[in-house]
Amino acid sequence: ADPVTHQRAVIVGEGFIAVVDWLRGIKEHAFRLHWLLSREIQLVILANGKVTKPDTLTGDDGSARGWWSPHYMEKLPATSGVMELIEPEVEFVSVFSAEPVEGEFAEEDRQVVIGGVRGDLGGISKESGKAGTA
Repeated sequence: ADPVTHQRAVIVGEGFIAVVDWLRGIKEHAFRLHWLLSREIQLVILANGKVTKPDTLTGDDGSARGWWSPHYMEKLPATSGVMELIEPEVEFVSVFSAEPVEGEFAEEDRQVVIGGVRGDLGGISKESGKAGTA
């Protein structure tokens, strides 16, 4: 079996929250990221440096996907966002905001644009797993 290492960092910026996940193996793996979202939240995922829209679904009667339960015996529709990549190593950057989000990515210049305002994802690196100063 090929072990997988997972590291996560969270960045709280002005008007957004970004969650960075690094998943590393030696061989190819099917890495799957899944978020449940309220309708007020916008999500953009940068997967290995490319801006992508997750596969979204709300309240799918044919599966357990797209639902949340505030308590026992009640289920309510929720937006389920899924991203899957088959690679030996993956970096997912999930950007959440109440405003429309656009992602721009370059290894040396990690930026998101939210409501027309540019936000810096900081000097976060998979080597350290920690946010540094931008």
